Amino acid sequence: MKLLIVNNRPPHCGIGEYTFSLYGALKKLLGDDAELMSWQAEVIEKIYSRVREHYILQYPEEAMRILSQFIFLLRIPHGYTVYHFTNSSLSLDIKRVRPCVVTVHDLIPFNAPRDLTDRLIRKSMRSLRHAQRIICVSQKTRSDLLRFLDIRPERVRIIYEGVNHDLFRPRDRARSREVLGIGQNKLMVLHVGSEEPRKNIPALVEAFCRLQRDVGEAVLVRVGEKTAAVQRQIDSLKLNDKVLYFQNTMNLEYFYNAADMLVFPSFEEGFGFPPLQAMASGCPVIASNTTSIPEVVGDAGILLDPADAAGLAHWMREVYVSRELKSSLIEKGLRRSQMFSWEKVARETVEVYREAIS
Repeated sequence: MKLLIVNNRPPHCGIGEYTFSLYGALKKLLGDDAELMSWQAEVIEKIYSRVREHYILQYPEEAMRILSQFIFLLRIPHGYTVYHFTNSSLSLDIKRVRPCVVTVHDLIPFNAPRDLTDRLIRKSMRSLRHAQRIICVSQKTRSDLLRFLDIRPERVRIIYEGVNHDLFRPRDRARSREVLGIGQNKLMVLHVGSEEPRKNIPALVEAFCRLQRDVGEAVLVRVGEKTAAVQRQIDSLKLNDKVLYFQNTMNLEYFYNAADMLVFPSFEEGFGFPPLQAMASGCPVIASNTTSIPEVVGDAGILLDPADAAGLAHWMREVYVSRELKSSLIEKGLRRSQMFSWEKVARETVEVYREAIS
């Protein structure tokens, strides 16, 4: 079996993490028979630096990114036994190469469309019916796929994503806070991810505001970008010295070890890496009782209505004050996380390749 994995995302994002982690595990199974073709923005920058004259077209950044990826797809080589597109936005080109497998992470462009980019992605995903097999990363994603698109159910497989247990594991809390420069005696609430509307950050900030009135010294640590809308909310609640932002994810593992809890109140997720990474790290999880998150967390975390800011604040306080509850969540989370590994993902994915070939 000669495999080509086709990727269009950088390593430090959800789809990129899936691709590069899976590729590493597949290399252990297939050796040199597994190859990766990856689109990277740096390639375009190098081309620009070598061209004497060039013009910058004033189009939206996301639209240009999709256009450049389409050009990238035209260069996919032939001669492989099976092709694996690790992002459904790449499915425009799946008729050119066969047999092919496509991973669908979510149907957010259908559930919560935002802009022109999502409309383009929706159009490209209609080509999924030409794939020999489709991998969905959760039952939620599979259900959405079959609801929105004309896909034959027998072609769809569910393979949950994995976690790197060598990286995400329990560590010393004090040492982790020292690495990050966070005070040792403060309650630390963690959130990892973007501030897209589906991430429900306003409810998190409101819940944290309620919490810190009760517990005193507390910080909300956000790993991800800051938007103007959330900053206005932080200003209005006078939380500027209480909400800390970190955009570098290179030390992500230390954030989970430093935190007293991860709070993840998303309205929409395809899978949800942060709750899984938190559980593997021994960090208690409070998360949404909707979307794909219950599939990941199971009974190992506190799941509740993401729109209930008062409920979020209540359970954040309970996890902080109850040593028994916190210990139980840590133990359950560690046990639950053992169900997920990239080695397992790789083995199950190879079986899907064999189905696609046959």
